[in-house]
Amino acid sequence: MCCFFEFAGGQGNGDWDSHLNWRQQSSNTHSHLTNYDYLWLRRLKVLFCCASAHITVYEEIGRQFSLHFKNLDIVPSDIAAALILVRKEQLMIEKEQTILRSESIIPNETIQNENKALKSRVIEIIKYQRTQRAKSFDFSDPDDVDTLNTVIRLFNFTLAIYGWPLLMLMNPVTGICKLCTKCHLPSGNGDNCCHCNTSAAHLTVYQNNDVEILYQSFENTFEMKPYLVGVDHHLKTIIVSVRGTLSIDDCVTDVLAETIETDIKPLNNSYTKTLAHKGIYTAAQAIAKHIQQKQIVSNAVSIYKDYKLVISGHSLGAGVSVLLSFILKEIKLFSHLTCIAYSPPPVVNIEAAIAAENFILAVATGKDVVPRLSIKSAYELRDKMLELTARSHVSKTRIFCAGCCCGSCFGQDLNSFVSPSIDSEGNNDVASKKFQEFVRKAQVDLPEWSAKHRPLSLAGKILHVSKTHYSVKHRFIPGLKSKKIEYHATWADREDFNHILISPSMILDHLPDRLIFFLRQAQKNLVRKDNQVLPNSYRRSSDKLDST
Repeated sequence: MCCFFEFAGGQGNGDWDSHLNWRQQSSNTHSHLTNYDYLWLRRLKVLFCCASAHITVYEEIGRQFSLHFKNLDIVPSDIAAALILVRKEQLMIEKEQTILRSESIIPNETIQNENKALKSRVIEIIKYQRTQRAKSFDFSDPDDVDTLNTVIRLFNFTLAIYGWPLLMLMNPVTGICKLCTKCHLPSGNGDNCCHCNTSAAHLTVYQNNDVEILYQSFENTFEMKPYLVGVDHHLKTIIVSVRGTLSIDDCVTDVLAETIETDIKPLNNSYTKTLAHKGIYTAAQAIAKHIQQKQIVSNAVSIYKDYKLVISGHSLGAGVSVLLSFILKEIKLFSHLTCIAYSPPPVVNIEAAIAAENFILAVATGKDVVPRLSIKSAYELRDKMLELTARSHVSKTRIFCAGCCCGSCFGQDLNSFVSPSIDSEGNNDVASKKFQEFVRKAQVDLPEWSAKHRPLSLAGKILHVSKTHYSVKHRFIPGLKSKKIEYHATWADREDFNHILISPSMILDHLPDRLIFFLRQAQKNLVRKDNQVLPNSYRRSSDKLDST
């Protein structure tokens, strides 16, 4: 926080206007950069001192951060207080929209004749379906069931390429002993001297029967990412799995988020150019070149002619796998491939994302921030934070108290902390005018922003698994209710992921061990007697609503 939100480049005279002028002046040492760009360049070189990227990469990333925080004078406590206010507003809007949608799906007169606990259950479920086009996962559909089972089984390959760090995270007590039992295995390309990553990969993959690993590469640079090639004979699938963020070089790839035009051919006539995330596209090109040079995948496809080819990955690896699928699909031998992207970031333009629905499946859980994180959503969050901060009429201490466990003593309603944006006479109030002036000073250069950060979207069809809470009668104590937790799968709409949701679980929901837990819990609904979340009559009402 101190690195990103430190008061930047102060000259000691306390004059904010002169400080802004200093930010925009050309640097004495790097004439092609402003002072503020160069300040971010120095920070990034310190932060990513062990990375292998070229200096020009840091310059591009520095310009991105410089543009995002242009003309802002903020401190870490401002950021924390603003995030609490944003969360309160999101919860308020979420509650209002959820109640309206639940009343549309299940009329009140119907509730009187049915189990009243059903409505609270429906409210929790549709809370994560922010658009009417989102549909509940159908456990009576064999295709949906097979999709969920396949997603869970193949995720072992994605976990495997993380190597020993993830194995130790998931097995903190027995992890070392397990690694020692496999240390005799031949080392994968780029593995350490103890073969720890290779051992961990075998331990993870071979939890299932009828599987094997054909090739592993743990080479990790700014461009090249670790990946493995495996075969699941039970599913008749050849799988290429790319690792997610686990090193400084991976972080550099993540934040090089400029939107560029690629050489990928359009999938249909609805668009002329495929746009992509620059850093992730660079990594996808490097892996595609490596795959063609090694010919491991080509040989496997030739040997197992009736097997499917699946590209997968988690987090950064999911973004790479999406673009890798676009690249390899142009090769005739791989034209039948499909992709499973676990918690992917938005990496392609909306037209390409929609065109890829027939071969890409994106899997997201809870309020995971990564599938919702883009340059556009980050700017929207920034502006919302500025607005609520300007409208706030209480101290930051009270806001912090409201954001912790003792918040009930200070009021939980958003109106207890911020002034309304419109006064009683219908005019903008003082706080809104203050915000408008603040944003005017902090406004980005729109032509420059639009050229470099055209909106990107999640590619393919989206499977979203969320944790829901609803009240049920206590089994033994009459009149007492208890909370029940259920993990619900939804075919989500792309618009559900346009905005960042502030939540205590927004980071935890992205972790691979959390993702597989969500998926396995959702899978348990397959064997439950009450796995139909909504009765058929309510499902028909919901489908009717979706169709409109």
